[in-house]
Amino acid sequence: MWPKLVFLFSFLALVFADNDDLIDLKVTQVFRVKSGTELGGCDNFDVNRWFSDARVLVKAAQEALSEAQQFFDKGNKDSQIESYLRAFFRFDPEDVSAKSTLEKMIEDINDVDIELKNTDGGDDMPWVFCDSTFAEQKSWSSKALVEGTGAPDPDGLTIKQAFPDVCQENYTKRKAALKKEKSGRKRMLLPREFYPFWVDDFKQYRYAEDVTYCNKAGKKNMAGTDDNMQPNTITFCTMNWKDHKYKGLSDFPPVVEEGLSLNHFAIGGLTFLHESFHYALLNEHTPDTAYNLEQITGSAPLDDGKIITTDQAVANPESWTMFALAWYLGSENKDFTFASSMSKRL
Repeated sequence: MWPKLVFLFSFLALVFADNDDLIDLKVTQVFRVKSGTELGGCDNFDVNRWFSDARVLVKAAQEALSEAQQFFDKGNKDSQIESYLRAFFRFDPEDVSAKSTLEKMIEDINDVDIELKNTDGGDDMPWVFCDSTFAEQKSWSSKALVEGTGAPDPDGLTIKQAFPDVCQENYTKRKAALKKEKSGRKRMLLPREFYPFWVDDFKQYRYAEDVTYCNKAGKKNMAGTDDNMQPNTITFCTMNWKDHKYKGLSDFPPVVEEGLSLNHFAIGGLTFLHESFHYALLNEHTPDTAYNLEQITGSAPLDDGKIITTDQAVANPESWTMFALAWYLGSENKDFTFASSMSKRL
């Protein structure tokens, strides 16, 4: 049972976004979506649906945290929010940091909501790509192109010569550190060498690990967010996605049985929501600590053998994604709870 704590949340309640425009806003009002079907083009994918579903799930998370506020203030015994927060964030309402943790969570989800409604546009409008082929890998010895125009460097310089500081920090120093470290375990923790990638859509170089944004170091990524340079980019690695049973939230049938895992409800909007946390809150503040449900809920240890902490979970985008989905499903199916990450009758 949560203690009845009176938190000074009145000012936070006012900041919960008004979602009256939830249906009308289009993804192209917030992001510059690459057109076509090649080089990262998204014409074969319903990006607007992913975007809309992500915003619905943001609203679900906001409503859940609003209920958490009321639960703290009034001790609503009928609320399921305690079990959801414990499951997905290992949130202990009796912990001395409970108040500040909930405040941070409310602030974070509101920041994501704000960024998904930011229609300012301009040159820094973020891009969305649907695979990583929009970025062409080059070697540091390749002839440089002039950023902004794409014309050949007038002096015939290589990329290394044209951008010596970038090469030094992202390639030369990293390569030397990797070569110097004799311990294989410690070497695995060091940052990999970065290589230049030319992005013709906005006539710039980007820098990343070898191969592609979507497949690096033997790992197939679902998506990636680049917030190091303007404009920011979100790349959906659609070639690595498994076929989804449902296209979007509105395709979910009523839940009639117990034991349905949240994984059963995988849709593109979940990946969009995950990347929205990286985009809105920055990669630096949203490390991907856990991806699978067992690690998120603490029923399995992380790769380092430890159980995920509350601080790690609050920063982990996939914890938010699963929390929002679980709360949404529970709200749509009143006879069930998904607080255990599986459907269970109330």
